[in-house]
Amino acid sequence: MSILHRLRPRRGRPTLRGAGLVSAVLLAALSAPAPAEATVAQTAQPSTTSARPLPGHVQPLCGPPKPHEFTCFGLRRTDVQQRKGLRATGEAPDGFGPTDLRSAYGLPADGGAGRTIAVVDAFDNPNAGADLAVYRAQYGLPACTTADGCFTKVDQRGGTAYPDPDPGWAGEISLDLDMISAVAPKARILLVEADSAGVDDLGSAVDQAVALGAGYVSNSYGSNYLFFPEDPAEAASDVHYDHPGVAIVASSGDSRYGVAYPAASPHVTAVGGTTLTKAPDAPRGWSESVWSHDGAGTGSGCSRYESKPAFQQDTGCPGRTVADVAAVADPATGVAVYDSYGESGGWGVAGGTSASAPIITGVYADAGAPVAGTHPNLYPYASGGAGLHDVTEGANGTCTPAYLCTAGPGYDGPTGLGTPDGLGAFRTGPYGTLSGTVTDQASGAPVAAAAVTAGLYTTTTDNAGRYTLPLPVGTHEVQVSAYGFAPSSAADIKVADGATATWDVALRKLATHRVSGTVADASGHGWPLHARITVDGVPGAPVWSDAYTGAYRLDLPENHTYTLHVVSDDPHYRPLVRAVTVKDTDQTARLGLPAGTWSVADDPAYALRVDTLDTQSFDAPNGAPPGWSVVDLAGTGHGWSFDDPGGRGNNTGGSGGFAVADSDHAGAGVAMDTLLVSPVYDFARSGDPELAFSTDYEGSGDQTGDVEVSADGGRTWKSVWHQDQVWASGRVEIPLTDYAGRSAVRVRFHFTGPGLLWAVDDVSVAERVLTPVRGGMLTGVVTDTNTGRGIVGAEVRSGSTRGPAALSLSGTGDPRIGDGLYRLFVPGGGRHTVTAGKPSYRTASRTLVVPADRTTRAPFSLKAGRPAFGTTRIDATTTPGGKVTRKVTVRNTGPAPVTLRFGERTGTGSAPAAPGTAWRPLPDLPVPVMDNAVESHRGRIYSALGSHDGDTPTADLYVYDPAAGTWSQGGAVPPSPGRPPRTASSATASTPRADGHPVSR
Repeated sequence: MSILHRLRPRRGRPTLRGAGLVSAVLLAALSAPAPAEATVAQTAQPSTTSARPLPGHVQPLCGPPKPHEFTCFGLRRTDVQQRKGLRATGEAPDGFGPTDLRSAYGLPADGGAGRTIAVVDAFDNPNAGADLAVYRAQYGLPACTTADGCFTKVDQRGGTAYPDPDPGWAGEISLDLDMISAVAPKARILLVEADSAGVDDLGSAVDQAVALGAGYVSNSYGSNYLFFPEDPAEAASDVHYDHPGVAIVASSGDSRYGVAYPAASPHVTAVGGTTLTKAPDAPRGWSESVWSHDGAGTGSGCSRYESKPAFQQDTGCPGRTVADVAAVADPATGVAVYDSYGESGGWGVAGGTSASAPIITGVYADAGAPVAGTHPNLYPYASGGAGLHDVTEGANGTCTPAYLCTAGPGYDGPTGLGTPDGLGAFRTGPYGTLSGTVTDQASGAPVAAAAVTAGLYTTTTDNAGRYTLPLPVGTHEVQVSAYGFAPSSAADIKVADGATATWDVALRKLATHRVSGTVADASGHGWPLHARITVDGVPGAPVWSDAYTGAYRLDLPENHTYTLHVVSDDPHYRPLVRAVTVKDTDQTARLGLPAGTWSVADDPAYALRVDTLDTQSFDAPNGAPPGWSVVDLAGTGHGWSFDDPGGRGNNTGGSGGFAVADSDHAGAGVAMDTLLVSPVYDFARSGDPELAFSTDYEGSGDQTGDVEVSADGGRTWKSVWHQDQVWASGRVEIPLTDYAGRSAVRVRFHFTGPGLLWAVDDVSVAERVLTPVRGGMLTGVVTDTNTGRGIVGAEVRSGSTRGPAALSLSGTGDPRIGDGLYRLFVPGGGRHTVTAGKPSYRTASRTLVVPADRTTRAPFSLKAGRPAFGTTRIDATTTPGGKVTRKVTVRNTGPAPVTLRFGERTGTGSAPAAPGTAWRPLPDLPVPVMDNAVESHRGRIYSALGSHDGDTPTADLYVYDPAAGTWSQGGAVPPSPGRPPRTASSATASTPRADGHPVSR
């Protein structure tokens, strides 16, 4: 569950003593040195959230997300002059360009050839292709356009029904495309635009990118971890990011220490951020440290809910540790970006881990194709740190153990194993394959979902007990384990380069008993759920409940108590942890998963009701309200107060009175430690409790602010929201789901100083209750009629074009289910017409009866044309202007029509040299002129309109003849019919200047 944080504009206030930091959500003042090669002019203006001038400004490209949504992690410099179009020599864009990045990270100038890199973002950037062309032309990179097949833009279904544009996400798209171009200039680029920033839509866009052939996917977005550590249901979305053989890359976040999702997924490469500066005296020529200053910085930490992948060996985090690697992200040492649709208005400087993620994605593409069946996020670990610059300086917060937030030799959280030093850490060396079958020793039956592991490399057996495990060349110790079987191992499996070794394994069945039952909805509908089940302390791969019946079975050794973890692949459900004791008989256990009350916004199967239990507006100035109390732990005489002692005014977004811990008013020498404690609340009802409040938190110095909760009336406390040096204001909603059913819950606001202040208003305690909406569930697999394979990204819809719809997904990890599974809630029950379709396929339709509160199985097979060509290659040579004819036979072997489109692309044979692209000086015009319009036509250059003196417009026309090298005057430009002559203010370009600078248009 995520916290909803609604930002509000800050109002004026008296000057604050010691004010020094601005909001990581609203503005971050970044004052680290700018790149030596691309110095950015500092044109600081007073901040709207600070009482003193700031040396530079940064604005998030995207706002804070709503619950069950992501936000982009791009940051835009606001102190950089906006310029449009190509820049002339000597006027290069501010920020690091491609040459800088390739120099800093030891990358080739022609990387990415033959590879397809996908960028996944939300909403549309209508100018994406045009802006990409400007960026690439500015830096002399090869053209990459829709016309030449290099650049493709699709929606999350693979079509061209693009979502609505959004200026913030458009800026993010431009940043991502430009970084891919800078690092992998010869790669093809696929932009997949999700319908929204919702978790499901962006996940579906990732699936679509892979389905369309991308080998590398960049994801510069994540959860709003600034206001809540992690969502317990996030693992349900892992299915979207689990694509063996594809490099899935994700940003670690911009709000300093803390874990974002999808960076926390064990299937992605989580990318942290650095401050990158030129260092001429260093052997490398560059230096890097952890990006973290002025309230913003790279994310890192230990996941609460995601399991630790086998390749991570750090011991201070039992779960997934973020990050894996890093690259430049500090906007103060940021990258050049061209974005004409968003806030930049052309050239700008950007940063955030939204810059570092596409950089690393491009590095993977430069390194070559990932090995089929492997997760490329293990490659840097397999290299042992070779091929990486170890970042050893800086921290993004305070934590225990310290390596999770502080850089040091070897692995650390903020920068992982380091930043690229060439390509070696992002590819495998020589490798071969180990394959075989795992069976039951007694019966010979195949053992599905057995884990096969060799060091950092692991895979699972399919439903027939088969496995394939790519391994580096050499000798390996391999282990095989499965629930209910004794593990087996071999110490001398030899794998040769390009060869396949075989090892078949027969496992011995242990004395076990079966735990079986169903996984089902526990919030009112009761329908079966498809879910992954793991067991603590028992070797073996996860087992899955049946996608249509919810049935599962586990064989576990007797006389032991086991802890089961159940995670549905439907992100609308919360995970379940259940203890099961196995004695001397088989047993049945129904595993009920509750629907999440925070994901109900996009879950049509349930309606939400919020029951308020208590509200407090702190309007009385003379003390704590009835039932509330203030505690001065430090004994300074300064604690939470209600009469606004510093004369601040209510800046929380609330009105009237408020509670405030004002350390700035108390004085710099006062170390406040004060509590604002609530009454006791009874949550022994059926809903999920929540806490909401309006806040104005202004961090500085050693200040901290924590929201703490007690389940035992106040004897023990746990922090559920923590702030230190950031500034944030607005409405915060914190799920208290873990306290449901408790009858003695208290909340307190804990402030420590010295620092500035923390103000709180309109505290609300409520319970969120779900009510089932009448209807049933449809599920099934959408397949391609030609191949029989599942289709990713097909849209299944009930009724009209505005009826409920769902997309088919990529494989979940269940060996019995491949690609193409969908789940669709159909309201009302009864008979419905349901369609399934995807671009390039013929839409299929079925009429079905969908009983309420039940799951109905409904597969679809989509027909498509299937062209077969009589030849796979055509060779022809001709002189310029010549003609060659070749005959090609094309047959349609599919059950639907096929449309062929023919076009031409640049060939590879000999041809006349391409026209020169270098700028060259031209002679001055015969007369001075300004604000003129300039155009080229049939080899000649025309200058028209403008003004000779900057005041009086002229209609003169001049023509430049390249052969003669001279200008001549033509006839005057006639005015448009019915309109006055064109004035100087309407001119569009400048003339060649006497200093030899080229004509610019």
